Amino acid sequence: LRCWDAGEPQADREAVHGRFEVSAGERALLALLASDDVSLVIPERRALEYRLRCTVDFWRAWLGRLRYDGPWKGAVERSLLALRLLADRRTGAITAAGTTSLPEQIGGERNYDYRFAWVRDLCFTVEALLRVGMEELAHTSINWLFGAIENTLPRIDPVYGLTGEVVRGQEQLPLAGYRGSAPVHIGNQAGSQLQLGGFGDLVETVWRHAEAGHLMAPRVAERIADSVDLLAHIWRNEDAGLWELGDYAQYATSKLSCWTAFERGLDLVRRGDLPRSRAGHWPAVRSQIRDFIETSCWSDRRRSYVMKAGSEMLDCGVLLAARRNFTDPKGPRMQGTIEAIRSELRAEGPLFYRYSGMQEQENAFLACSFWLAEALALAGRQEEAGELLDGMVALANDVGLYSEEMEPGGHAMRGNFPQALTHLALINAAVLLEENS
Repeated sequence: LRCWDAGEPQADREAVHGRFEVSAGERALLALLASDDVSLVIPERRALEYRLRCTVDFWRAWLGRLRYDGPWKGAVERSLLALRLLADRRTGAITAAGTTSLPEQIGGERNYDYRFAWVRDLCFTVEALLRVGMEELAHTSINWLFGAIENTLPRIDPVYGLTGEVVRGQEQLPLAGYRGSAPVHIGNQAGSQLQLGGFGDLVETVWRHAEAGHLMAPRVAERIADSVDLLAHIWRNEDAGLWELGDYAQYATSKLSCWTAFERGLDLVRRGDLPRSRAGHWPAVRSQIRDFIETSCWSDRRRSYVMKAGSEMLDCGVLLAARRNFTDPKGPRMQGTIEAIRSELRAEGPLFYRYSGMQEQENAFLACSFWLAEALALAGRQEEAGELLDGMVALANDVGLYSEEMEPGGHAMRGNFPQALTHLALINAAVLLEENS
């Protein structure tokens, strides 16, 4: 430990400690040095301060590309910094989180390894980065996606390794876990699940890339069409859904993503980005999926879209129907869904549980609040959306970061950290509110 104008450090067997006073306008510097090499280089103060200035200048220059200048700019900037740090510098993959096995509940067993890249997250990533002017990172991430899916096409896995490798299972490590919350995992079993949503997420990502004026290679276009054709045969299957549940069912979020695959795919055909010869049956399949959602995933009693066919459970994931233009956000079905979710799934203040019955099993899921803010804004309820977003921004930690979940009441972060999905949801909500204000 090197100190300049920061007193003299004192070392004992358990700690290094010290004490000093500093006044306004004065500058103190402490540097902790470590090395696993045979020698430890001890730099002078001037060299350290130069490195600090270079680091600060680099990050400020990168944020200088930001095109968003709305009321939540500070929160958007912090979220972008988190995403950049979660991006694998070799491949462009966006890691879901930088940690493994941080529990969703202290003492619980929902402890997962999030050091992988989800196709679902990449869909939100590309949208967020393109909307705020960070095209370079968006393009790098898309190129990673095209490389990763080559390992499984025409099937789309929910999750891939950072170098594109297939992820098929998980192992338990002989560790106590965070605050005694075992098990500790390496790997992720979600890769072995059928998640139909990945097909829609893939096509949505390609569509947003094309909307920004970019082109796919013809070989890639053919491969994407192969995946859409496969989905035409399997969309009726039960799957694990958006929330990666072991209980396979006809989840509304999955069917919504299936509809999105054909809706966006047909638009890509009209644009000339996907081969027209492959799409003759796509309109009929799209109509069949819409009919299924509107009849089997709608509850007249609830006046809301529900979590799965034949159920009365609510699910914040169906709020994504607004952002995907499946239904009119100002229409009675989306309005009814918003009100039902606000009534039943609210944890406290701006916090919401993922779906019915989670009050006793886990904490509030942070991305859901940002999805609700988006739905409110698209429904023309900007004031309510802004209040919700203000409440969520106030719950960030001292450096503007979020985990996956948060304890109601005490507001302790829970789950893996920092969580890319939460920060992506914040960026997209902030930009959408600004665009619709």
